[in-house]
Amino acid sequence: MKILLLVLTICSISIHASDFDAGYNCASNRDFGCALKIWLPLANQGDPSSQYSLGVMYEGGHGVTKDMQEAMKWFWKAAEQGVLNAQYNLGRGYRLGLGVKVNYQQAMKWYLMAAQQGDGEAQLRIGIMYIDGLGVQKSYAKAMEWYKKAADSGVAEAMHNLGAMYENGDGIIPDINMSKIYFQMACSKGLSEGCAALKEASENDVTKPNK
Repeated sequence: MKILLLVLTICSISIHASDFDAGYNCASNRDFGCALKIWLPLANQGDPSSQYSLGVMYEGGHGVTKDMQEAMKWFWKAAEQGVLNAQYNLGRGYRLGLGVKVNYQQAMKWYLMAAQQGDGEAQLRIGIMYIDGLGVQKSYAKAMEWYKKAADSGVAEAMHNLGAMYENGDGIIPDINMSKIYFQMACSKGLSEGCAALKEASENDVTKPNK
């Protein structure tokens, strides 16, 4: 889930910006009781930043008893108003059954909303759901499409997954050179799995007997 730090950097426009900022100052000083007193009335008035922030507080048990059902309620309210991180958190919650029953269709709905706002992690998750056929018909082509979007957003895991698809020929003709390019990209991002896959692919390529 998007962690508390994201509350402190959220970019959505608050209808009570100065009041929200007062809650921000409380949260940044880890005075969550103070933040709750400020954000709860704002959230009840429909302020999306405060709604998202309450969701994160209930998710993590910051100043309140940890309660994923309550967290998902506030994420939903914020997500409906376009808060990207809330949309992602709803997608993850429905995918994993956090405070709600597992619902892959709902997970895909909210991941798509976040992905359309450019969230790379949501783009990655959509690709994985197409690979696994969760809430959608299994499709290597769709998975690759979303992995490429996520890779363009800088998500190392998506780069690694693209490398694996090219290596294994998942829905495409195997291409060891393309696989190594994507493994190298993932490795350069610090993903250990990408480095290991690049090493193995390079060794296999070298040792492959000439025809």
